[in-house]
Amino acid sequence: MKMVSIETECAVLIDDIIWFFASEFNGLFSYNMKMGNIINHGGVPWEDFDGKNLFASMQYIKDDIYLLPLTGKKIAIYHIEEEEYSELELDYEKLFDDRGVMLASTILDDCIFAFSIFKPIITCIDTKNKEITYLEEWYDKLKEEIFDDKEIFFRKQICLLDKKIWIPFCNANAILELDGTTKKVDIHILGQKKQGYSGICYKDRTFYCPPRARGGSLISWDPNSCECLELAIENGKTDKMYAALLVDNEQLRLYPATALECNLDGKGEIIVKGTFSYLHEDDQKVLMQEKGKKDFLIWDKQSNRLVKQKIEVPIESTSLYREFKEKTVQETSWKGIDELNNYIFEMEESPNRNEEKNVGKEVYIKVRGIKK
Repeated sequence: MKMVSIETECAVLIDDIIWFFASEFNGLFSYNMKMGNIINHGGVPWEDFDGKNLFASMQYIKDDIYLLPLTGKKIAIYHIEEEEYSELELDYEKLFDDRGVMLASTILDDCIFAFSIFKPIITCIDTKNKEITYLEEWYDKLKEEIFDDKEIFFRKQICLLDKKIWIPFCNANAILELDGTTKKVDIHILGQKKQGYSGICYKDRTFYCPPRARGGSLISWDPNSCECLELAIENGKTDKMYAALLVDNEQLRLYPATALECNLDGKGEIIVKGTFSYLHEDDQKVLMQEKGKKDFLIWDKQSNRLVKQKIEVPIESTSLYREFKEKTVQETSWKGIDELNNYIFEMEESPNRNEEKNVGKEVYIKVRGIKK
């Protein structure tokens, strides 16, 4: 059986099992790291199979997996024991934007807090009674600080401290503080420089935020004294954007979205080829994916240990296979993936492969790499 790696924007680690949702099509998977087996749990039934970036945030609570929509239509809940989906309706007119709905989320007690990308709205989902409320009043405290109304409000990384949520803005020089019990929101302005932030971590009673904009500075902010300092990123690599900022022992380590990885301890750099997607974080572990190799990275906060895990899924479960099948089933005769592989191999070996009449140029380009 042909296996391929796929990209994801959301995942969660439950014991030794990584649950993740495909970015390029409608499919939920789980991978048992101890057993080494992959399970395809199928797609969300009300979404199209070839939907792109349907969900970009995932949370697990009481044997249920909550999938929060990026381009999807509503919240999907996968019930692990029953192996079936249910849905939660959202206020479509209030939340939805053609560019995306939600990106960041976290759990406090039995409530999921989800942060809209292009709308100044925080969605609170009570997982006990499935009631949904929306927090919007805080925007009045922020709107004068927004310096780019085309930029998103939030990226994905969040800090949880003493029942409070802390998340930096991408479009303002500020951090949002949300009390998970009272749902009160405060906005903290960070100095005078007009730059947003793409991540956050907490170390020694201080918050650190990497720049969202190219050319920006890493900042440190003490919430007690309100002292804010700009920190130079070593060797001047400030023309890049970053996906997350993590604490490694006494070091701060940047994981880039469009750059190199570099530590900030003054003892040199670690250079990694490729870029990263920040997927999920709890009080014990951080889950990311390296975009090029598509390996999953699991960072253990207690042991400061990084584990790489390669995960592949059967090609039959992907959009590539489905697209090929739909476009060629009426023109070719084949019985399975082995015949498909052999057919493509023969096409590549044929001196007249570009003259094939049964498979269009677009399909040929997409599937020619399967055999290799």
